[in-house]
Amino acid sequence: MTVAVALAVVAALAAPSPVDALVAEAVARDPEVALAEAAVLAARGAHQAATFLRANPTVDAAVGFGVPQVDLQLTQPVSVTGEGRAARREASAQVEAAAAGLARARLEAAAEVRLVLCDVAAGDRDAELARAAVQRARDVREAVEARVAAGDAPEVDAQLARLTEAAAVGEWLAASRAR
Repeated sequence: MTVAVALAVVAALAAPSPVDALVAEAVARDPEVALAEAAVLAARGAHQAATFLRANPTVDAAVGFGVPQVDLQLTQPVSVTGEGRAARREASAQVEAAAAGLARARLEAAAEVRLVLCDVAAGDRDAELARAAVQRARDVREAVEARVAAGDAPEVDAQLARLTEAAAVGEWLAASRAR
């Protein structure tokens, strides 16, 4: 479990909020999503670099002494073999791949958060069921102890009811700890 997921779950337990808002917050804090966003920005930068001029132009200037002459030369390398077009296609493909990676990272982070929320809900349910089992065991123990006091049941039944209640309390504590 990542730190972002743990923080989101703690925040959910501290102040209940809609699940979608909680998932969005956890996805925004997920480090894998941040890496994927950075990859998209880097791919877009590489695409921009490949789109216009692939190499910096050079400018040469010369001034003649004693003769009013100025030479100015501008040089720009141009690919005649299609290297520039191939670089642009590659950069476009990298942008698409990075965008797909970002979408996947967001989906995986959201799924992880939703799974953790399901685990929390299951833990709450288990703790509540265990608490109800303790109450039922307590009711049974009280009824059996009343029958023993009235002489309608042997003492061993009361002892078994106490053991059953103790086991239910143990299960409730375990469920509460797991939650």
